[in-house]
Amino acid sequence: MIKNTMIPIAPTKAKKIRQPWRNVAFSYYMVEVNEALIRKVAALSMLELEESGVADYVKSIGEILKHVEQLSSVDTTGIEPMLHGIDGPLRLREDMVEDFGRDEHGTPKVVASAPEVEHDGFKVPRIIG
Repeated sequence: MIKNTMIPIAPTKAKKIRQPWRNVAFSYYMVEVNEALIRKVAALSMLELEESGVADYVKSIGEILKHVEQLSSVDTTGIEPMLHGIDGPLRLREDMVEDFGRDEHGTPKVVASAPEVEHDGFKVPRIIG
C-alpha cells in the first residue's frame, strides 16, 4: 500500500503565505498525491509510465513538494530578491558575427556537418503542431 502525500495547490482560503518580493499573499490547500494523480499528470503530459514506477513517483514527488512547502515557510522579510546566486554585475560581451565562408556550391561551411540543410541553415524536426 502506498502512503498518500499532501501537496500545496493555489488558490483557496485555507492558509495564507506572505511573499514579500511580490508584496502579496496567496492561499493554498493540500491535495493528495496518489497513484491516480500521478497517472493523470502523466496522461496530460503525454508520458508513458511503467506500472512499477508509479509508486516511486508518488513518494519522490511528495518529498519534493514537502521540501518546497518547508521553504515557503521561511520568513524572507527584508531580503531583496536575486536573479541568480552570484552577487555582483553580470559580465556581458558584445555579440560577434563570424563569417565561416561558403563552399564551392555556395552553401555556408558552418552547415557542412548538419544532418539536413534547408535554405542554407540547419533543418531541425518540427516540435510544435
